[in-house]
Amino acid sequence: MKNSAIVTDAPGTTHAQNGESGRRQGRNGDAGGTVATVTFIALLAVAIGLLGYMVVGG
Repeated sequence: MKNSAIVTDAPGTTHAQNGESGRRQGRNGDAGGTVATVTFIALLAVAIGLLGYMVVGG
């Protein structure tokens, strides 16, 4: 008799636990892109601040 509790999911199939497809399961948000964007903006602000400080001669 085959054990029906052991089920292997192929990508793109529906997950019974959360109702999402296998393709969407890993796409809960673009955290890496958000962190990179915030870091870039922060570094850009620091660079502009240092440039302004050097130009004014604070």
